[in-house]
Amino acid sequence: IQSYVLANVKDMRAPDDSTVVLTLGHPQPSLLDALSSPWGPKIISPVALAEHDNGDFATTWLNEHAVGTGPFKLAEFKRGQRYLL
Repeated sequence: IQSYVLANVKDMRAPDDSTVVLTLGHPQPSLLDALSSPWGPKIISPVALAEHDNGDFATTWLNEHAVGTGPFKLAEFKRGQRYLL
């Protein structure tokens, strides 16, 4: 996760399997936009990071591969054309 997105987060906890609670240091109306932005933070498998880290935090590999934790799987990726889930 890019640290600037979460710089105002003072505490983060998961009270159950489907809830995340963020406690902020001050009001930040833009946080939800930043978290939901396609350029915002991503949840990336630590296994994939470890397997593909060449000293660049797996950035090179991640530019061409999808690693997610959600209910959808990437079936096809054509750069600049489409993603098929």
